[in-house]
Amino acid sequence: MGIRKYGTSNDSMVAKESEEAREIVSKIMDLGPSQQMILYILHDLSQNLERPENSRRLVSLCTEISDELEKKSTLTQKKELITDF
Repeated sequence: MGIRKYGTSNDSMVAKESEEAREIVSKIMDLGPSQQMILYILHDLSQNLERPENSRRLVSLCTEISDELEKKSTLTQKKELITDF
């Protein structure tokens, strides 16, 4: 068994990366993005993953959710037009 230095264990590295990721997300959320913008950000980030199969799965999921949001938005706009009489 080798000498373990403080802060270099796998758990410590994972915790540090998780904390940094939360800070990045917090900064993004401070900008006040819409739900659609959050999906665009997730889509763009997922294209940078190292494993192509993970990238494809996330891009597909983001696209699917984005399409659903657009459909709901379109339906809401149509209902508003109908009730504006």
